[in-house]
Amino acid sequence: MESPNSRRLLALLVFVYILHAIDRQIIAVLLEPLKDEFQLSDSQLGLLSGLAYSGAATIFGIPAGILADRFSRKAVLLAALSVWSGCTALCGAASSYSTLLLARMGVGAAESGAPPASLSMLADAFPLERRAGAVGIFYASGGIGVILSFTVGAWIAANFGWRIAFFVAGAPGLLLVAILAFVLVEPTRETASKSPERGGLFSAVSEILGNPPLALLISAMAFASLSPSVLFIWMASLLIREHGYALTNAGLVVAISAGIFGPLGQMVGGRLGDRLVARRSGLQVRFAAISCLAGACFGIMTVLIATSHHMIIGLALTAFAMFLFIGPAYGLLMELSPARSRSTIIAIVTVSSNLVAFGLGPAIVGVLSDAIGGDYSLSKAMSLAFCVSLLPATLFAILAKRMTPAAS
Repeated sequence: MESPNSRRLLALLVFVYILHAIDRQIIAVLLEPLKDEFQLSDSQLGLLSGLAYSGAATIFGIPAGILADRFSRKAVLLAALSVWSGCTALCGAASSYSTLLLARMGVGAAESGAPPASLSMLADAFPLERRAGAVGIFYASGGIGVILSFTVGAWIAANFGWRIAFFVAGAPGLLLVAILAFVLVEPTRETASKSPERGGLFSAVSEILGNPPLALLISAMAFASLSPSVLFIWMASLLIREHGYALTNAGLVVAISAGIFGPLGQMVGGRLGDRLVARRSGLQVRFAAISCLAGACFGIMTVLIATSHHMIIGLALTAFAMFLFIGPAYGLLMELSPARSRSTIIAIVTVSSNLVAFGLGPAIVGVLSDAIGGDYSLSKAMSLAFCVSLLPATLFAILAKRMTPAAS
């Protein structure tokens, strides 16, 4: 059983991840005001909301993971929180599309350091049979950030402008840094007693290449993240363009679906993952495969078929299904990753997921939308992107098949 200190650590990391989600997602609710302000195409919006963020995360994510393996994870986390909060505020001062891109790159670079440090601490604080649930709660807390982004952020943008929305989003992180500096206690590393040598990048890559199930899991997780990012980034724009929603109403709808039902899926998936792994290894991965397929089906039907009145129901089901895989997948990741390289491996997962999900996902939708053209180009582009979920579902199924014989 986890200790009160473990639960306290999880609670503090939840606050960090709420701000992580706010500063990552605030751009989504501001796409239409930014489009009007700088006269941007959908391709440019896709680059701004996706590749600018994930490209920087790709470059800085793995070094951040290595630092978290070798030095204080608390220090890495606080430094990352300081930088991404400041860069979010700087987005509000951008005078051009180029400067906005640079600021978003700063957000992506710094935010890439949070999951490796946070999940590594959770792995040391919680036993194996409780990790999927803890990870589910950690990632589900991002739903609060999504709700705040799409409700408070939309309201601020509608009443005071998009610049003020960025300023307000960035400010709380700087205050939280000062608080965490005094109250966050880093748990004792598992490596301190079981594995005296801490690995770097080459060690982590060797561990992955020498462990086919781990490599397969990382690939599946990266591609499984694409559809949820497309849903988060483009849904408000879809509601505004194709269903006539006002900015604040679109933000509220996305907040309810992605901000409540998405995290609910993460928590349910985490709890089910703990139960399934207790029964037989491999069942939790099979469950992840099913969630990818269900999320894709609900997503395609929602963007192509649902009327405005049924949009909330469709989005809720889509978000719930798309996020069920998070807890089981990350629980297995921490089990398969050796403690000495755990932060670096988590960083590799974060980098690959960011690159695929937030880099390729929004950018592909933007390019497809421009290429298709017409009044309903965005919904068609989103539905095509959701089809990518067939790939991670297949990879999860293959992994489950490989794990089942060993467990029987």
